[in-house]
Amino acid sequence: MAITACAIQKPPSGGPPDTVPPVIVSTEPNNKSTNFNADEVAFEFSKYMNKSKVIENIFISPDIDVNFNWSGKKLYLEFLEELKPQTTYSISLGTDYTDLRGNKPDMSYSIIFSTGNKIDSCKITGKLYSKKPEGTFVFAYYLLGINSDTLNPAHTKPTYRTQIGSNGLFSFGALKPGKYRIFAVRDMMKDGQYDHGTDGFASALNDVFVNDTLSPDIKLKISKPIDDIGPMLYSAEALTKSTVLTEFSESLDSSTIRAASFIILDSTGTKETKIKSAFLLNGTRNKVLIITENALDAKPKWQLQALTNDSKAIRDSSGNIIQDTVSSAYFYAVNDIDTNDLKLVQSFPADSSENIATTAYIDFIFNNSIIHRKDSLIINFIQTKNKSKVPYSFITPQENIIRIVPEQNLESISEYAIGIRNLFVNTDTTLQLTFKTADERNYGGLSGIIIDSSGYNGHYIISLYPKDKNNINNTPFICYTKSKKWKFERLPEGDYTIEIASDINKNEKYDFGKPYPWQPAEKFLKIPGFIHIKPRWTVSDFKIKYQGK
Repeated sequence: MAITACAIQKPPSGGPPDTVPPVIVSTEPNNKSTNFNADEVAFEFSKYMNKSKVIENIFISPDIDVNFNWSGKKLYLEFLEELKPQTTYSISLGTDYTDLRGNKPDMSYSIIFSTGNKIDSCKITGKLYSKKPEGTFVFAYYLLGINSDTLNPAHTKPTYRTQIGSNGLFSFGALKPGKYRIFAVRDMMKDGQYDHGTDGFASALNDVFVNDTLSPDIKLKISKPIDDIGPMLYSAEALTKSTVLTEFSESLDSSTIRAASFIILDSTGTKETKIKSAFLLNGTRNKVLIITENALDAKPKWQLQALTNDSKAIRDSSGNIIQDTVSSAYFYAVNDIDTNDLKLVQSFPADSSENIATTAYIDFIFNNSIIHRKDSLIINFIQTKNKSKVPYSFITPQENIIRIVPEQNLESISEYAIGIRNLFVNTDTTLQLTFKTADERNYGGLSGIIIDSSGYNGHYIISLYPKDKNNINNTPFICYTKSKKWKFERLPEGDYTIEIASDINKNEKYDFGKPYPWQPAEKFLKIPGFIHIKPRWTVSDFKIKYQGK
């Protein structure tokens, strides 16, 4: 594929900022031309374009090699091989290109032409439901004549490909009649295929059949890249005589981190140092602080090993066990002394906090292990107004964390106090924390029923997405239900969108499908519009009409 140009274009200087998106003003041939026998096609743009970006966003189906030539605002595509007879071709421009001012087009664009006397007229349309759909590709595989069981988008390029704009809509036109498999792919490598572990992925709910009267409308939800590779131990560094900081390649499951997950050996592999505790470094997800029972000798080189057997192995946030080949690191000890005095690093909530949820639990995070002291702790949890005791349980989700969990919801607009004794050695110091709960009269609620005539009797997932600019991650409130009834309580005031999905495998999460071996996505429906939740008010009997199958 070659690129040539007549001159270097620069944006004009001066004047108001140009924010107008570029458009295609004409094409040669015209859209839906038949009996095409020329050796090139052309696109004329309304503005001078960033040429390399335009070329990166051109997709031809069926695939054919071309040479690109520019003349001013006009782009010529010269075919380097003969077009197939009696074949409909589609040339599409995606949405990830710009003019010289950096403006992107509002939508993708396609022209269709045929080397025969008719245009294939079948069509597939759809929408990708995503916070940022633009730039995502949709792949369509024509299944006639291939074994669909062995189709792998990581190895086979799609028969048709298009790119999605900011509105999430996509369309394939001029398709042959027959069955198709549809995927959405965030093609991060720009290589025209699915790259496992790198690209986000979505599958349609099923394979679709099209003809002159059937034009399926596809709904897609895209996942993050599939993570099925375990974490790697990047490094180990001694901070003091008895403290070692380790760094891993990705976020870890904190519940799998403990002293028994590691061993420390000298360089000969014969001398082992006992580990007292291991836990995530506060404020991180991939750094583990390891405390040894005794000071490490500074002379030999030490080896830290993260154990890889199932019962003791560290796992990443996706549940993958640490990789065996990258589970150790060497380090040298240092002479810096660590007193290992127990100190409170942070608490959630912080002392004297207000507007704390009545369903909250309380975390105390320390600089060292509290495992060996937890049985002797004396915890006093009271409501300060009437000095009544609050029933609770406490757990240690990490070796350096005490989590106090009230056995029932706390009272609204009430002050609470927690005192913990016997934490600190050789002292009667009591750790104290006070906080005040929120006024839950400012919350609202939403409940209703699912009307499903499809005969589906499985589980449902209902998600409420707040229309809140401060909700950066678009984190939803979620309700799992085994029946047709559902209910949300303690919702902040605001507007929400509602989404429902069929939890076919009953794992209480939405499944996006798998590329290979292929598994379809679970069915979902986005309810149009918003519902407003008022403070101190519950919207009841909200009906969701949904075909679960």
